[in-house]
Amino acid sequence: MQCKGPFEVLERVKGNDYRIQLANRRKILHANLLKRYIPAVIEENETSSDPDGQTIAAAILKPEEQFHNQGHELETLNPLQKETVKDIKITPELSKQQQAEIRNLLNDYKYIFTDVPSIINLGEHKIQLTTTEPMKGKAYSLHHAMRETLDKEIDSMLAMGVIEESSGAYASPVVMVKKPGGSTSVCVDYRKLNSATVFDLEPVTTAEEIFAKLAGDRYFSKFDLRKGYWQVPVREDDRDVTTFIFHLGLFRFRVMPFGLVNASATFSRLMRNVLCNSQKLDSYLDDVFATYSRLVKSHLSTSRILPTHLPG
Repeated sequence: MQCKGPFEVLERVKGNDYRIQLANRRKILHANLLKRYIPAVIEENETSSDPDGQTIAAAILKPEEQFHNQGHELETLNPLQKETVKDIKITPELSKQQQAEIRNLLNDYKYIFTDVPSIINLGEHKIQLTTTEPMKGKAYSLHHAMRETLDKEIDSMLAMGVIEESSGAYASPVVMVKKPGGSTSVCVDYRKLNSATVFDLEPVTTAEEIFAKLAGDRYFSKFDLRKGYWQVPVREDDRDVTTFIFHLGLFRFRVMPFGLVNASATFSRLMRNVLCNSQKLDSYLDDVFATYSRLVKSHLSTSRILPTHLPG
């Protein structure tokens, strides 16, 4: 554990998450990564809090980078877990006995059901370019309200270890995309980079292929990989290539970002290797795979032999 600081605690964001003012940026950290700063020498009537009793400084503790999971060492992106096996939805159309059997099965594998994504050690994303000339772009102009949204998202990504500061020669601009539900997604415009990237010919499973296999089956299970792309590390030598630029400076991805031309191919190859020789199990896009059968008993048997080394 490495202590840094002291830093000013700006506000309580949500629950036990706090926004901290670092030297040149802000960062959101959970309370378990913070420690009240107490000066080595405290003068009379001097405290580490303001008159209202609010903590004004804290020492940031570096989170553990590894955790042990069934014999595999996996790096965690976020030490906080808000969802567990108890949050899995089971259709009420099954009998109470069938629901109980499924719940017992899920509890046997409860350690793999979490909303905390982990970086896998089964592969990495590589970027091969056709030119050595760096692609550089200027930061897009953003409305002030959009900047606040972007700043919060960057804070979250930094806290999870998804991105890190960069001094690379590449720079792709950030864009804000409105989702159908009204929320805003932060994306990077990698069009210039993609145009100079050697295309990966790895085949990607289509929806039609999946639907063809489902014919005649009645019972289905769907598992969502938590931020699937962010579970795949980017090769160290290629991280500068992912550098993006906005009003706060330059940052690069430690894990595979959305928007890269070969991201889906890398993920498809990873899932194909993970699910090799598995029956009644297929992956689709970046975060969904399903098991299917005609009878509940056979469905439970198939589910019990699912690979336990699936990412996230």
